[in-house]
Order: sequence, then C-alpha cells, then structure tokens
Amino acid sequence: MCRIYNNIGSLTYIKAYLQNHDIYDFSSLNEVQEFQKSLVFHRQKIISKFENIILAEKDSILIELQSLEEQIAKNDSYFDKINQTEIDELFQEIHSLNESELPSILKQITSKFRIAKNKFKIFYLDKTAQIRKRYKLKTLIKSHENIKSQFDYYTIHFEVAVLEKGKLELEEYEKKKSIVAELQSFIAGAIGESRVVKELDYLSNDYILINDFSLNFKPPIYHLKENDYIKSIQIDHILVGPSGVFIIETKNWSEQFIENSYFRSPIQQIKRTSYVLYRLLHYLSDNKGFLKKHGWGSRKVPLRNLIVFTNSKPQVQFDFVKMLSVFELNNYINYFKPVFTHLEVNSIAEYLLSLNNTKTLRFGE
Repeated sequence: MCRIYNNIGSLTYIKAYLQNHDIYDFSSLNEVQEFQKSLVFHRQKIISKFENIILAEKDSILIELQSLEEQIAKNDSYFDKINQTEIDELFQEIHSLNESELPSILKQITSKFRIAKNKFKIFYLDKTAQIRKRYKLKTLIKSHENIKSQFDYYTIHFEVAVLEKGKLELEEYEKKKSIVAELQSFIAGAIGESRVVKELDYLSNDYILINDFSLNFKPPIYHLKENDYIKSIQIDHILVGPSGVFIIETKNWSEQFIENSYFRSPIQQIKRTSYVLYRLLHYLSDNKGFLKKHGWGSRKVPLRNLIVFTNSKPQVQFDFVKMLSVFELNNYINYFKPVFTHLEVNSIAEYLLSLNNTKTLRFGE
C-alpha cells in the first residue's frame, strides 16, 4: 500500500468551514453526503419528533384537565353544601323566632328585626351563590380555562404548533442545509480527491503520496517564460515514487462544466506548480546532494503533470500535462521505469513534506 501523508485539501476546508459555523455533526465526508441525499428525511424527522411531543403534551393536558374538573366539581359540591347548610340554619332560626311567644314589645321588635335580617341573609346567600362560588374557585377555573385553551390550540392549529415547538431545531437544520449547500463545490472536490487517494493506495509502499501540498514564497518566484511572479502554489496530490515525481490535480467535473471555457484553466495552474517544483527539486539536488551522483553529470528529477478526472474526461490532450480518468491513473504511473532508489524516494518525499510544513519559503536561503 502507498504511504499517505496529510488529509485531502477539500476535506480539510469543509471541516474548518463547518466548525467556523458551529456545526460539529459530521465526522466524515460520507455523513455529509448522506445528509445531502436525505434532506427531506431529516426535516421530516424533526417534524415527526415534535408531532410526537405535541401529542404527548395533549395527553398530559387531558389528564390535567380531568383532574381540575374533578377538583372543581368537588369544591363546587362542597360550596353548595356549606351554602345550603347556612341557609337552612337561618330558616331554622326564623322558624324558632316565629314560634316563640315574647312577653315584651321590645323583645318582639328585636325578634322581628332578627327575622328580617335572616331573610335578607337568605336572599343574599341565594342570589350571590354562583358569584361567590366562582370567586372561591377562580384559581382552579382560570387554570382550567388556560389549559383548555392550550389543548384547543394544539387541536385546531396542530401543524402550526408543531412548527412553533420545533422552531429552534428547524432553524438549525435550515442553517446546516444552507452551509452544506455553500460547500457543494468543495464536497464534489473532496469526493473526487478521495477517489484518487483510494486508487493510489493500491500502489506499493515504494510510493509516497502527499495530499494538499501548499507553499508561499517571499519574495515571489519569477517565471521568466510566462512573465509571472508566483507567490504561492497549491496542488491536490504529489506522488513520489521510483519513476519520479507526479503532480496530480483532481477534477470531479461534469461534462457540461468541462465544456464551459470561462473557468480558470487547470492547465495553467498545474504548469505553474510544476515550474516551482522543478526549481525546488533541482535546487535541492544541486545544493544538498540528495541524489546519487552520476559520472556524466547532474541527474534529472522526472516531473510529470497529471490532471485526473473522476467524472467526465475531456477528449483533448495538452502539452506538458497528461489528462487521465481515475481508472487509467495507476496503469499510467506503473508504465514508467524506476530511476530512483528507495533511499532517494524517501529523501525527495521528506524534503517536500518539510516544505509543506514550512508554509512560507524564502527561496535560495
């Protein structure tokens, strides 16, 4: 198996972008893809969750309503009983006063006054019974009205209630959906790069794969032929093996996208990277002596530029850059004869890894 270093660049970017937006749900590219494939399912799962919550709340409210109704009925009956007892006692007192023979006029007047007073009390107790009862039961009745109102709302506006209850989770889902949509091009890139890495992994351990190679330069490297100051390079994969160094750019493009000539040319991108690596590797060879000397002179580092397509592949070929499908990749690499020893392969790879870790290089120092 090929020796592999670093995560693929698109995947690193996707992970960082999600974390910057406080999304930590995905632990792999497959999970992101599964989320994309089942957007309707994920939303419906949230809806179903809160439908069940609302239904459970309605069941709980029904039990509470029944309990309150029982309390109200019990207290209502108790109040009626107390009120009737008080009225009966007043009637009894009136009856006793009517039956009694009082000797003095004063006592007769007093008795008539008490009878009148009791009759007024009876009238008051009878006429205000419902008002007084409602006042005494107002806390229970108010609770019943509020809970009944909530129950009716859940019944009549069930779907609205579900959306209100699940608002935060639905907003989080919509945010996640939007952020993942923004990453679509990087997800496609990560899928393509993953397929290339998986294919290269079938190579023997004589090969070393460096993913997401990037480097900045201060000052920029000047490319005389192109009249171009190169401030930085980034390449999806660099494969170092016995037959040389392969610069690999991965494209997971559709046929329609390939036919669009308005996007930045990957040919120019890989040629710029190839020029810089040529300078760096030959600088190392000339000054550090990591390649075994040959009696005839300095040895060349074979450097091959590949663009690998994991979806559609253009039917044209270009100078200095080989266009391959992912299925053609390993056969193409294995076609070339070995020119480096195992030690030389390791030395080149270690040098490139050290550059990648440096991030910014003052070339020539």
